[in-house]
Amino acid sequence: MEAVAVLGSIPGVLRAPADVNRRRNCGRARGSAIVTRSAARRPSLGRGVSPEPEARESRQHAAPLNGSVPGAPRGATPAPKSNPREGTKTNAVPLGFIVAAGGPSSVATSAVEALAEAKKLAEDAARRGVPGPRVVASTVTTLPKPKVLESDPSLVNPARAPNLLDTAGAPRSVVLVDGASRLWITEDGRVQLRRWKKAKTPGGMPTEDLVSTAHVQLPKENVDVPGTFTRTVRDEDGNAIGAEVRWGVVARLRVESATSRCFGGGAGVDDWSAKLAEGFVAEFSVNAEACDEPEHAMAEFKVDVDVAGDWFGGGHLMKQHWPLNLGCWEVGPHYPFDNGPNGINTLVATHWVTSRGLAVLADPDTPYLHVGLNAPKPKGAWDSLVSNRSFGVGIQNATRLILPMKQGERQGDGVLRLQARAGFHEGRGAFSMDHPMIGWEAKSSAVVGSVDEGLDRDYEDESQWLSMRVGLLALDNVKHATEACLQTLKKPSGAPPSEVIRAPIWTTWARYKQNVDQRKTLAFAREIIENKLPRSVMEIDDKWQSGYGELDFDPYKFPDPKGMVDKLHAMGFKVTLWVMPFIEEDTDAYREGKPLGYFVESDHLHHPFDAIVNGLKPGFFKWWNAPPVVALDVTNPAAVEWFVNRLESLRSRYGIDGYKFDAGEPCFLPRHFETHKPLTHPSEYTRCWVQNVAARFELAEVRTGHHTTGTSLLTRMGDRFSDWGTGNGLRSIIPTLLTSGITGYPFCLPDMIGGNAYFGKFPDRELLVRWAQANALMPALQFSLAPWDVGSEAADLTRKSLEIREKVVEKLVHLTEAAAHSLEPMCRPMWWLAPEDEETYRIRDQFAVGDDVIVAPVVEKGKRSRDVYLTEGLWVEASDPTGKVFVGGQWTRDFLAPLEKLPCFMRVAIGEEEYCDVGDMWEDPPGANPEQ
Repeated sequence: MEAVAVLGSIPGVLRAPADVNRRRNCGRARGSAIVTRSAARRPSLGRGVSPEPEARESRQHAAPLNGSVPGAPRGATPAPKSNPREGTKTNAVPLGFIVAAGGPSSVATSAVEALAEAKKLAEDAARRGVPGPRVVASTVTTLPKPKVLESDPSLVNPARAPNLLDTAGAPRSVVLVDGASRLWITEDGRVQLRRWKKAKTPGGMPTEDLVSTAHVQLPKENVDVPGTFTRTVRDEDGNAIGAEVRWGVVARLRVESATSRCFGGGAGVDDWSAKLAEGFVAEFSVNAEACDEPEHAMAEFKVDVDVAGDWFGGGHLMKQHWPLNLGCWEVGPHYPFDNGPNGINTLVATHWVTSRGLAVLADPDTPYLHVGLNAPKPKGAWDSLVSNRSFGVGIQNATRLILPMKQGERQGDGVLRLQARAGFHEGRGAFSMDHPMIGWEAKSSAVVGSVDEGLDRDYEDESQWLSMRVGLLALDNVKHATEACLQTLKKPSGAPPSEVIRAPIWTTWARYKQNVDQRKTLAFAREIIENKLPRSVMEIDDKWQSGYGELDFDPYKFPDPKGMVDKLHAMGFKVTLWVMPFIEEDTDAYREGKPLGYFVESDHLHHPFDAIVNGLKPGFFKWWNAPPVVALDVTNPAAVEWFVNRLESLRSRYGIDGYKFDAGEPCFLPRHFETHKPLTHPSEYTRCWVQNVAARFELAEVRTGHHTTGTSLLTRMGDRFSDWGTGNGLRSIIPTLLTSGITGYPFCLPDMIGGNAYFGKFPDRELLVRWAQANALMPALQFSLAPWDVGSEAADLTRKSLEIREKVVEKLVHLTEAAAHSLEPMCRPMWWLAPEDEETYRIRDQFAVGDDVIVAPVVEKGKRSRDVYLTEGLWVEASDPTGKVFVGGQWTRDFLAPLEKLPCFMRVAIGEEEYCDVGDMWEDPPGANPEQ
């Protein structure tokens, strides 16, 4: 096959000795540095910025980031009608092999000419005894033809593409192609993503829509070094499918088509980007050793928020804004927390989707990943004094501000920030983050080696390069963008046991807290039966053990555990126990496991107050309970088997059916911790807890995760407060449910109905009933606060909401099985049903069960009516299927919803002749009288 793709050499590369004194000060640089002579001789752009302050505005680019690419026509561009491919052969050679050393830059017209020119300059310099260019690479690559739109000649023939290189004074640009998407990359680090869209009317012309703009944040040391295109890769039709920009020895940006992976190596089987079917993968790398403060260096990729529309994804937050751009998500560490310093919570994801069809994926294994979206701008010195964030446990959270803040309360910076940092360090300025991982060091880092790696095999890898890898996809709509992200994740190993879908889980926690015992557990079970409420599991929570981590019943509180379990089984309950990876010192488990090395180690010395007053020893830490504990080393296979065997012993001795696996977030680990297998990212602890321990049991739930989608476990929301608010109260439930689904966790278990009654705050009748209605058609549900304790009316109305679930439960079971194959959400955002309907993007108090059931609970205190949005089709009320028919595609205003009513609709027709099957599956529960 004839090669028509050329990779250019690095322009005017010289070997120069490193500054010995600086190298000694850095402590890590061990050899020579690279300088780009051609770049150094070009005029300074004078637009560098400092990487440290998370919320500081960028001054790098003079032109608006949401403006058009230099030289490109404004507005939507109609695709040409004809296709010139037939009978022609593209033989274009890319421009981009630039050689400049001691004279004007020249652009080679072929790889042979460029290589010859570079060698000639090097030989001439050697004769004169002066430094000259050193040619480190010249490679010819032939790549398969990517998918292209046949109706768009400019994607096929570079001669028909917009000329972005001739605009006077504008940065040079390269246009990359992947299917219907085109990505502009400029030499100053800006990126613009566009997509051809089909005409909405017959015979209309397709249009090219702007989907996203983004840019890289250069370190301040780059202020005098302009970017230069050093490599361009084209396919056999001449379409550019990869490009590289370098800023001297400080930074490098590579962008390539996701389907070509033209820069070598490709994506491994388990790589986060291996299953991307389209789009582009960008890698922005920064040489930390070339920065004044290597320990504070970062590679930052910034995506403009407003251009892309409304944003969704990224994980659970304490205040779950829907969409995310309605909040101000402060830049902070991106790993699972229990109420993290910037509001990040127990479930973390690394992809985001937008209403314009943009999908952004970040490498989940970036060691020191930091994320922020529309982070608040500082308001001067006052913010530096009062906005510092810290992680707390237990009662410390009672007075903390619930984050993220709301847009409008503060002005956001308007970007999604993805940062690969050199480490976890104390923050600087406003909105700095104090968290337990500060000072911890990953055993490997986001190092990509030298920019010459793979090109010059004689070059020694001497520099530490931080790398932020990002996937950028432009899809037709937000649903397709979500599906593309879900396709990259591991599919569940199966569906959860159907009994936890068919009937509620009951738990002792909120009702009894740590005062649970055998008598109360059995009495609770009898009350559930007497109140004629359905049940599947009785979960016995804290504090059933004789000591934390002992994994055996307290003989005083549970004198006959086997007899108790047998009675619960006879009453129709499965029985599960609450466990966590923590062990207190005064237990046989600690005395057995410590000498075997089964616990996470740390030599960190605690503050004298904690050491003396709280009795904290190295390796021990505080959590939401007392006393201090150590953590199970879930990276140690022997420790995992020891722990799992103890759980299996409980099952065999007492008949326990499964477990509620709590905690597992790395935020609880001791500072400067060490594990049996060194971690490259804090979330690896979470993954090991979920995959190595919890996934060993069929009937189980977890509350945390980060790229742990490959299990059949129920994934529980974090503990909710017993109030109405969006800040972790009732109004946070639906946005959190929807976020679970679109980030790959369809088997979502909402937290206990009515919340946890923390800090002495209990739900009243209205809140408990509305909470039960909101949860009634979610994938699974659980109770702890007894409805009959609130009053007989509350119990009756709760029972009524569960009767609705019984009518649709078979559909829910079917959806769990479908989700195990596809990862499609069971409970879906309204935009899943109508992804191009702008009315659906900001609906945060409705959800769909599958595609043909819409649930619209009342989540505002005192409301007895609400507006309901129904998507295209004909709809009827679930409670009155033969009654009034509602026409979809519009709002139904002031729909009556008294306290006893859950607004719920099923679609009976869509289009003109296609009928849904919802009516067939919407069955009356066993024993019900359809005439009543």
